[in-house]
Amino acid sequence: MTNKKYQLNSRNILISLVKIVLIILGAYILTKYTKDSLEKPIMYGAMTITPHEILVIYVCLFITIQVTRILRNCIWEYYLPLKRNVQMSTLLISLINFSIYVSCVFVLCKYVLGFNLESALAATGAVGVVLGFGLQKMFLDLFVGISIDMDKSFQMGDWVHLRSGSIDIVGCIIQMNWRIISVQTVENSVHQIPNNVFGQQIVTNLSKPVVMSEFELLYCIPFQYNEKTVIATIMHALDAVAGTGVISDYKCVINKTDVNGVTYKIKYMLDPSKCAPGKSRHLIHSRVFRFLRAAKIELANTNQRMFITRLDVPDVQEEETIADLISKVDLFQTLKKPQIASIAQSTFQRTYNKGDVVCHQGDEGRSLFIVREGFLKVYIHTEQEEHKQVGVLIPEDFFGEMSLLTGDVRSATVVAESNVTLYEIRADALIPIFSENDKFYKIVSKIIAERHKINADASQNKEAEVHHKSMLRELEEKILNFSKKLLGIRS
Repeated sequence: MTNKKYQLNSRNILISLVKIVLIILGAYILTKYTKDSLEKPIMYGAMTITPHEILVIYVCLFITIQVTRILRNCIWEYYLPLKRNVQMSTLLISLINFSIYVSCVFVLCKYVLGFNLESALAATGAVGVVLGFGLQKMFLDLFVGISIDMDKSFQMGDWVHLRSGSIDIVGCIIQMNWRIISVQTVENSVHQIPNNVFGQQIVTNLSKPVVMSEFELLYCIPFQYNEKTVIATIMHALDAVAGTGVISDYKCVINKTDVNGVTYKIKYMLDPSKCAPGKSRHLIHSRVFRFLRAAKIELANTNQRMFITRLDVPDVQEEETIADLISKVDLFQTLKKPQIASIAQSTFQRTYNKGDVVCHQGDEGRSLFIVREGFLKVYIHTEQEEHKQVGVLIPEDFFGEMSLLTGDVRSATVVAESNVTLYEIRADALIPIFSENDKFYKIVSKIIAERHKINADASQNKEAEVHHKSMLRELEEKILNFSKKLLGIRS
């Protein structure tokens, strides 16, 4: 099947050929019937020129322009990329076209106008030197562009990483011409970089030898933590990131030891065309930090910018740790400390092994789970696909809020992908909250609706966004009815 990007543009070629035939035919007819008029000389200053010579110059230049267009359609944009797997840069095509135009002008000047080109070139030599000094940056851009194009170290379509001082750009080369190289980032911003600046920077070609590129991150951990525990915790974080499809072929090893502690190195493979390296680093850092906090592991207090405060301190009760996690859940952030402490006292700890199912889609449930340790994957059953992964849950994440607040059945299946510790909050733990705050149902309805809206925006689900207000009203009604039912049970 022919690649549509490289299909032969027969229409443009035919138009160029028709133009060439028509201009030649028109020149022939004009010469045949007005031969005497065309031979009359015209004085232009010290130069004498005939209409016939003007006609020949015009016809030759017109044909040259049409020939370069045919070459572009037939050779540069079709034959070479499709048949020879060679993609010509804009710079090289421009140089070839420029050479054709210059050759045509030289031939016309020498053989039509009869100019002495050797004398003219000698007379303009001094002017050329002066212009050379004035346009040295332009010439530098040109020659650097030619050298880049000739050694093929970078080509259009390659993903590159430029870094030097304040410059830190990752993007795809979309254009290379005689003056600039255009780099388009994942965020679709285009950077126009002069060739001489590009040649002076440290540039990594992320597309060679393969599109997948290897990246590294370092973490320094104090000596008192067991290295097997640290590596296992970091690997769980990487498993969670890999579950989103961002990275692959990842590992964690001990890199070195010094007075500050043990330095662990993460290596992972990334396709920069799918996720920018900066975005992937942010995602990995955030996941690793949350897993380390959950495992009560802190980073060494070195000159590094990264530092994690331990989640626990001496003599802190487990109940306080539960309350701390509960306070991080969006639904409960508006509650006061006594109310959070009340929920913490009614919270149950659950443990699951890798592969265990925490809940099935469609099950009855009246509880919310907060992830304390480990990570889980979320699946839904659809008509098109029986088992589709839709998310990953890591420490400090929560799920099951709809069942907790409305009594609805579980909307997804959640499976443990490692040994997992969860905190379960049941619906009856909210009875004091509903009895003390008759507006609580409106607060949580708004939070849940906003959460759904954010997910809709992320997936570009415009239909869900349109129904945001109606969803909010429906949630308020459901939660209000459920809270009345709970209060009725207690009474």
